[in-house]
Formats: sequence, structure tokens, C-alpha cells
Amino acid sequence: MHTNIKDLKTNDSFTDFYFLKNYTLGNKKNGDAFFRVELSDNTGTCNGICWENPDSFDVNVKSIGTIVKVKGVMNEYNGSSQMRVFNIRNARPEDAEFYDTGDIVSCAPIDKDEFKQAVESMLGSIADDEYRQVAQTIYNEIEADFLTIPAGKSVHHSFRNGLLMHTTNMMKLSLCIAEQYENVIDRDLLLTATFLHDVAKIQEFELSNLELVSDYSCEGQLLGHLYMGAVKVRDACLKLGVDDHKRLMLEHLILSHHGEPENGAVVMPKCAEAEALHIIDLLDSRLEIFSEEYEALEVGQFSQKKNWALDRKIYRNK
Repeated sequence: MHTNIKDLKTNDSFTDFYFLKNYTLGNKKNGDAFFRVELSDNTGTCNGICWENPDSFDVNVKSIGTIVKVKGVMNEYNGSSQMRVFNIRNARPEDAEFYDTGDIVSCAPIDKDEFKQAVESMLGSIADDEYRQVAQTIYNEIEADFLTIPAGKSVHHSFRNGLLMHTTNMMKLSLCIAEQYENVIDRDLLLTATFLHDVAKIQEFELSNLELVSDYSCEGQLLGHLYMGAVKVRDACLKLGVDDHKRLMLEHLILSHHGEPENGAVVMPKCAEAEALHIIDLLDSRLEIFSEEYEALEVGQFSQKKNWALDRKIYRNK
């Protein structure tokens, strides 16, 4: 039986398989090398430290994004749990019978089929024929990858089925906003662009054999998913003969959904639907960050460190 990270208490010893999220080298005061690791399974994440010579193990920075076997004990450091690692090695083919990947690799806490049906139902509710055709055409093209890949490498929804979860949540929010602000929001434009806003992450990411983001593709690093997404939408619109203005609006919403140029937006949102999409994206991504931080916190507790994405400590109220 797998030893879940969330169940490990101080002084608990363990030997099991975990996912290596990060690996960094350091030096002791005497100059000797040591290394830190960040390990995870589908119940949580924990930092670890090994004071032994890094050259004694086959695990290194190239092992990030793979499964490793770890022997250690759970300690406490500065009020937070920390693994003291005594031994660590890369998982081998013959180890496969001793672990279940589903116990180790994080997956979205959703019913995949239910969320898939929700997306398809919302796409079917788009009344504008041209917007619906664009969305449906691209959905048919990317369906398998869309339902599986993470929505990010580390910041939010960085687990399997993460893009499906993130997009579905956002589409539901877009419907609420469109209904509340129907005097300024084109429902079909917002809903279509919400579905399309991150589809080019499929091109932007390189995935490991565990279906997690291991790196960014060359195309992803040079162009980014906003530009690539706008190109994908433009190509689909031109092929389908979509009205030029509708095509322009879809492109604008995709290119501006990060809000500010310093956050990666090509242009700032210049219409109500674009502003709404930016806010919806920000809301869902940030609340997911809180949700993931809460997993390590008790009610009434602050996080020990600042969340680097939000640049603040997190307090769990509920």
C-alpha cells in the first residue's frame, strides 16, 4: 500500500515511490554538497533534504518529472513538514509492479466524463452558428489532448485533466457573468473565447510519459500560447468563412486574456468581453492556488512561507 504524503506525521519513517517535482543542489558551510527535493503524490507535496553526497545517487536535475524511490523520515523544520532523505533513486522498469501511477501522479479532483459532458453541452448552447462552428471544429480536433493535459507546469491546475477542469470552471463562470451583464456582454462571444483561450497550451507544453508538463516546447517558448491560440482560431475562421469582425473579436479576446503586457498579454482588453475573460481566468487560477495551498493547512492556520505566485502568505478560513 502506498504511503500517502498527507498521512505522514513527524518521526514517521517511510520507503516508497513519489513524483520528483524539483531538485536543487546546495553547499554546506564546510563546502560539501547536499541537495533538496520536492516530492509529491496525489495527496500532496512535501520538501525534502538529503545531506549525503549527491554523487552517491543516480537522481539529479534530469530526474525532475519522473518517479523516484525514496527512503526517509518525516521531520519538522521551521514549523513545516520536511522529509529527511536517506536514500533516493530513479524508478526502474522492474519497479512498476510495486506502485500504482494513479497513487503518485496528481490528477484533477473531478469526474472527467461529467466535465467533458458539461463542456460539450455548453458548446452546444452557443446560439451563433459561426461561433459555435469555430468552437466545435477546434474541439473535435483537440479533444483527446484537451481532456488530458494539465493547464500549467507549476502555478495552477498543473495536474492531469487540469486544462479540462480550468476551462470548464471558466465556461460556467462566463455564463453567470453574461447573464448578469447582458447589457454589455455578448454571451456567445465570451463563451466561445473562454473555451478557446488556452487551447494552444497543447502546442506550448512538452509532456512527460506521465502526462505532466516537463518543459515548454521551442514553439511555446518563442511564440507563447496566446499568439498560437489566436493563429489557430484565425485559421479555423478563415477555413469556415466566419465573418471578419467575429474573427477579429475572437482573436482579440485570446490575445488579451492575460490582461497586462507584463503578464504576457499581447494587447490589453479593449471590450467588455475581453475584460470579463481576463478576470474569469485570473479568478479561477487564483482560487485554485488557494485550494492547493489549503491542502497543507488546518482551518485557522497561515502558511509558513509566501506563495511565490501570489507573493503573500495564505490563511485558511474554511
